[in-house]
Amino acid sequence: YISHHQHDLIHFSDIIYDYRSSVKDPIILSLYQQCMRIIEEQLISMRDCFENSFDDRSSVTAYYREISSTEIRKKNDSLRKHLNKFSLPEQLRSLILDSFQAYLTKTNQCSYHLHGYLNALYAALLLTGNEKELLQCLITMNFNCSHFLNWYILHLKTVLYSSDQKERPVYQVAVMIKEQQQQVERCKLAYDPEEMHVTAVICNWLQAEMNCLQMQEDPASYQKPKTGKGKIDLKISVESIGYFLYLFEKFGVVETEVKKDLYELVATHCSSMGQPQIRYRSLLNKSYDASIYTMKKTRELLIKMLNDVNKNLQYIGASVFLMNVFV
Repeated sequence: YISHHQHDLIHFSDIIYDYRSSVKDPIILSLYQQCMRIIEEQLISMRDCFENSFDDRSSVTAYYREISSTEIRKKNDSLRKHLNKFSLPEQLRSLILDSFQAYLTKTNQCSYHLHGYLNALYAALLLTGNEKELLQCLITMNFNCSHFLNWYILHLKTVLYSSDQKERPVYQVAVMIKEQQQQVERCKLAYDPEEMHVTAVICNWLQAEMNCLQMQEDPASYQKPKTGKGKIDLKISVESIGYFLYLFEKFGVVETEVKKDLYELVATHCSSMGQPQIRYRSLLNKSYDASIYTMKKTRELLIKMLNDVNKNLQYIGASVFLMNVFV
């Protein structure tokens, strides 16, 4: 009911706004202005009293857009002067200011939610004193604009893999994940409420990067592998072992999260046909690059296994049939 009433009021206010442009009589014009102001006050009251029912993401009235655009324009100019104090990358400066500019130029993006968010973002950004504080502010304020997320991920890549980094990338990623997970999230605050929180997006990317880096590193326990004695001797090649492990992961026999542990376990405790020592990196690489010969040998072995399963199923089926007949 509240949402329906809200949209009716917005529609009525926009009709009056359109009529106003053709009115010459100052008395009627003043009456129109007063009607639109009263409707706007009613909408604001509905928003405050019925927060859960009010459609915060619907377009604002044309009258509200007119009076709020002046305010946003002033804040945009003030924010531009503030950002010019920092040596920010031009792309970062532009995408911050573009979020304010979009409110002024794209009428379909003018919502009550966006207006409130831009006011909160503006107030928070003015308190920043350097680039680090500004980036921290954008994350805390959940500036989950797709352009900012793309820029920030490229920024993280530059930081991680710059030549002057002394720490290993794995350690750097672990520190970044810890910092992101310890971020204080402000409830219901978001540039786009329908998208994931900035922290969640960044953590997901960092976790994927961590998994990739860990797979590329030789595991610590493999630095001193067992000798051939006491190892489990597998009667297939390293390439076949790797391909089997790949199939296990692909078809859900092994979860991706424990994939590294499985490869480490096999490389450390197993030997293959004609190769007493299995190198972890070699096993990993061959799991994704199996030859046609290996695929055929794997298929032959799987067919033998399947035939044996079918044979046992037939034997069990025959036994059940005989029991049903004679019992």
